[in-house]
Amino acid sequence: MSGKNGPKLMQILLSDRFLIAINATLEVTDIVLPEGEWRAVPPFAGEDNPVITAVWQGPAHGLCVFQRG
Repeated sequence: MSGKNGPKLMQILLSDRFLIAINATLEVTDIVLPEGEWRAVPPFAGEDNPVITAVWQGPAHGLCVFQRG
């Protein structure tokens, strides 16, 4: 999805281990992550309750940092 000013959904792979997912839309949006097991890292998930997912349900104007498991 992209608008007049660029993409509204973006994934930035920082290395083989870290990924940033960005939802710049006005709605909650499912973002399919690259292949592999991705764990949301604090403060995006609690250390004692990690979120492991292949699809991130990104809140409006939200972002999350993931680490490959």
